[in-house]
Amino acid sequence: MPTTPRRSRADQRAANREALLAAAARLIKERGFRVSVEEIARAAGLTKGAVYSNFDGRADLVVQASERLRPMAPHRIELRGSLAESLGRAGADLAASVQRESEALRLSLELMAEALRDPDLHQRLLAVPSEPGEQGPADFQARADAAGWTLPVPAEQLAITLNALAGGLALHRLYYGPEVVPDGLFAWACSCLAGAGNTGQTGTGTRRTDVH
Repeated sequence: MPTTPRRSRADQRAANREALLAAAARLIKERGFRVSVEEIARAAGLTKGAVYSNFDGRADLVVQASERLRPMAPHRIELRGSLAESLGRAGADLAASVQRESEALRLSLELMAEALRDPDLHQRLLAVPSEPGEQGPADFQARADAAGWTLPVPAEQLAITLNALAGGLALHRLYYGPEVVPDGLFAWACSCLAGAGNTGQTGTGTRRTDVH
């Protein structure tokens, strides 16, 4: 009778690691991020020691498991028309994504809340590199320059403000519903950032014109 070949130590370690990641992702999706190392190990059919031999600790395991859940897909701002129109479209796209990706958004918010309670998790999340396709401030500035815009504030400040505004609106949309936070509010609020920080300017988001 043929015997099943024994796994090498490396293969067994890889299998244990995969079992822990799968168990952590499943528990996080079912119960949120307050799961313990013991609960994850038990769900994976392994010991608590297996967690610490495969990961730096609970925070490391949680960060890697959360990447499998992929909370929210990155959104890019299409620079077309006026700056206000471009930001308004970004707001409308976000409103649609809140409905489409409500579960992913909920997980993102829970992960941020858990990170505020766990300094190690917080630092690890801040160190996670940007996703491919995610629009950073430098990319946004370069695309704005190519489109002929003068941004009302530095691109990094605009990105932070837009993310904070969008995140707050998304949270209120999830909590209170679309009747209280309709699609149009996302578009209007984001378009208002076209004039943020301007002094002595109309903030209408017109293109730059060069004098020849």
